[in-house]
Amino acid sequence: MKKFPVKLQIVSGILIIAALVLVYVRGGLSLPSITAAERWKGESEKAFSQMAVYFHEGLGPDIQELYTFRVNLDSEYSDKSVEAGENERLYNDAWCTFGKMTLFSEKDKVEASVTACGGDFFFFHPYELLSGGYFSDEELSRDLVVLDEDLAWRLFGGVDIAGQNVIIGNDVFVVSGVIRREEDKASKLSYDGGMGFYMSYEAYRARTEGCRADCYEIVMHEVVEGFAEGFLKDKFSSGQVINNSERLSFSAGVKTAKAFGTRSAQVGGIRLPYWENAARYTEDYNALYSVLIIALFVIPVLTVLFDIVFFIVLGWRKVKTAVRSRIIDIDY
Repeated sequence: MKKFPVKLQIVSGILIIAALVLVYVRGGLSLPSITAAERWKGESEKAFSQMAVYFHEGLGPDIQELYTFRVNLDSEYSDKSVEAGENERLYNDAWCTFGKMTLFSEKDKVEASVTACGGDFFFFHPYELLSGGYFSDEELSRDLVVLDEDLAWRLFGGVDIAGQNVIIGNDVFVVSGVIRREEDKASKLSYDGGMGFYMSYEAYRARTEGCRADCYEIVMHEVVEGFAEGFLKDKFSSGQVINNSERLSFSAGVKTAKAFGTRSAQVGGIRLPYWENAARYTEDYNALYSVLIIALFVIPVLTVLFDIVFFIVLGWRKVKTAVRSRIIDIDY
């Protein structure tokens, strides 16, 4: 019988180490914009999912439809006898739309990208604050804005400017805070809006005719598996519903790899925000790593199977040899 293939064992060991390294790297794939469910869950025993809905430009829900959605969701939980525990909420949501506006300061005048946001937007997008703070829906004042770092430098020559005034149209707004955009590679490659800022959805709506949401995000309790996705698809049938909670799992990576080439095409006029494009970029790497991990484990698995067969055959031959020797001894 041939010698045991030691070289194959060495190659298999190297491939296993490479696969384990990729498992570690794949495990580090993450984006703040798709981790809301984990953060919202905290120590709760309930299951939560983070969903996003993207709409055709100008055809998303208006503010009243968004409030109606909340009422319908509360009613659905009530009908299913689902109640929030102490200091617990069953869901948290946010929405936004995008545009361009001109801002004035004593130093300069700039046309910048604006994200008009409502709900708990900065929970879903926890940007690093360089100064000041965020604004929220609970505040009575709608005259607050958050500037990104580049716009703050352009308008004021620095970032420590919380409380300073900017003029938009004929109205004075107060700078609530200054943020730094995400530093990860996916977000840097995906963001193409230039200098930008954030303002209240209500303030933007008051200045924009026919304002409708381009994006709706929610983290919500899963009554049963698939409840969140099914509910959103029913209530927002014209939008593209995406489940953010499991999109960087190993199984999701394999599924993305199977859809290679077809998932990149976007039709129908849905405008995706940069954080969704960053998530898709990260998904592609998750798919690549997942496929490579499978490929790297193929040879070691086959080697193990070969080893099993090798030792079974070797053992069987030894048994046959021993039996033959015993028979010969008996004959003599």
